[in-house]
Amino acid sequence: MSVVLQTAGQVCPFPLVEAQQAIAGLPAGEELVINFDCTQATDAIPRWAAENGHQVTHFDRTGDASWTIPSTSPDDAASRSRPAMPHLPMPSNGASF
Repeated sequence: MSVVLQTAGQVCPFPLVEAQQAIAGLPAGEELVINFDCTQATDAIPRWAAENGHQVTHFDRTGDASWTIPSTSPDDAASRSRPAMPHLPMPSNGASF
């Protein structure tokens, strides 16, 4: 099951803050899809997810200035002890930030 968090129009750090609150309330193993348009969150959300044991499954640019990042909450203590994603490549559409 996926929960979709819409944070388009919010300035940073609010997309990250809302993602932290939303994923904290999810059952283990559930997916949170974060839709946002704050460019700073393109770095902050994946970094936070990796540092906290959440697996980022992919990172997609969905418009001129909007992205989506699905992240799964850890389902056990072992998943929290290993890095979720040490490096997340940026979307390959030639955009620079």
